[in-house]
Amino acid sequence: MNSVDFTKLEFDTIGLTGKWRELIGDPSRNFTAMVFGKPKMGKSYLCIDFAGYLARYHGKVLYVANEEGLDMTLQKKLQDKRVVHPNLFVASVLPASLAMYDFIFLDSVNKLDLSPGDLNRLKQANPSKSFIFIFQTTKDGKFRGTNTFQHDVDVVIEIPEKGKAVQFGRFNQGGEMDIFAAAL
Repeated sequence: MNSVDFTKLEFDTIGLTGKWRELIGDPSRNFTAMVFGKPKMGKSYLCIDFAGYLARYHGKVLYVANEEGLDMTLQKKLQDKRVVHPNLFVASVLPASLAMYDFIFLDSVNKLDLSPGDLNRLKQANPSKSFIFIFQTTKDGKFRGTNTFQHDVDVVIEIPEKGKAVQFGRFNQGGEMDIFAAAL
């Protein structure tokens, strides 16, 4: 295709607004992201908040809380972030079918014992879905797993210190967010 014609093409995006647009930008509907940081820094809070936003404004969301399980701490996060919504579903295991969901959060890829190949197969089997992969870290703060994980996603969000998210990706290089800021 001629580059002049190519630059005239219009691509569909999700339509993110507010703090999510400032952090991530406005990705396409089938984007992928990874989130990583040391324990108790706010990864799950950030992702629960994002899941609630997506459920409220952009479609059906599945949050697979395999690491934490369906327990009181997950319930508290949902309530603290005020994201309880009929379009937000939670599970402790990855269901066989993801057909009814638009956005899928996997918390965590490490606990689910998924490889880069597994994640690629999930994306290929569900090409219209967006995936947000949450990773545990090593003692020195790097995400647990091979660099292939990072190369295979559109957005990388690091939690370098308690309550701070920093994004590096294709849609808004360098976006930042205070994870524990009061909900609007």
